Amino acid sequence: MMIPRFLALAAILLGLVGLLPSASMAQALPVVVELFTSQGCSACPPADALLGRLSRDSSIVSISWHVDYWNDLGWEDTLSRADFTARQKAYQKSLDVRFIYTPQIVVNGAWETVGSKERKVEDLIEKGRKTSLRVPLTYERRPDGLEVHIESGEIEAPATLWLVNTRSREDVDIAAGENSGRSLTYINVAKGVRKLGTYTGAAQTVMIPANDLGRDGSDGCALLLQEGGSGPIIGALAIDTSGLK
Repeated sequence: MMIPRFLALAAILLGLVGLLPSASMAQALPVVVELFTSQGCSACPPADALLGRLSRDSSIVSISWHVDYWNDLGWEDTLSRADFTARQKAYQKSLDVRFIYTPQIVVNGAWETVGSKERKVEDLIEKGRKTSLRVPLTYERRPDGLEVHIESGEIEAPATLWLVNTRSREDVDIAAGENSGRSLTYINVAKGVRKLGTYTGAAQTVMIPANDLGRDGSDGCALLLQEGGSGPIIGALAIDTSGLK
């Protein structure tokens, strides 16, 4: 008996669909790109612009950290905080860097380079994709906040779960210092960071109350699961929280 051509084609297509991975299987874990920058640094705008371009890639979790050690050189960075500088100093130790500097980009908490070296940054991102984060994070919206689920995983050291409140865009007119007279745009700017808990490899659920979202004018957040607090990042997630405030 002959099978009609369209039925045969349908059978072939169904067979191919059965061979495709599910959406959850096919979804790649993200790469985390952190930029340490300052409004008072004349070498930083190209790196700020690069982070802006990278932020358009949904597979990248990008964060702009404004440090405060430029603040006594003619212009006080309006987005800077001492604890952001402390984060960079923690990377200085874990990555064995001789000194802190701007602009610096850190990828997956494991590698660093000058933030304006676009080719080198792209190479590190590609390296990050090949050695992807290994602990998936997901979330569910609740009336009183976000419920974050961390899957079980094999880890080398207890990890810290960080909540980073972010602002998707900040436009700043700079009136003094090395960038005097310039109007600069910053993307995915860190507004605050705090520890949510410790992860030892077992699956767990963490609740983030609604009042912890939208702080300091933030409209998003990043969750970073990081070995030892400042080591390799083993899980990450970026969330738009603008509708949860």
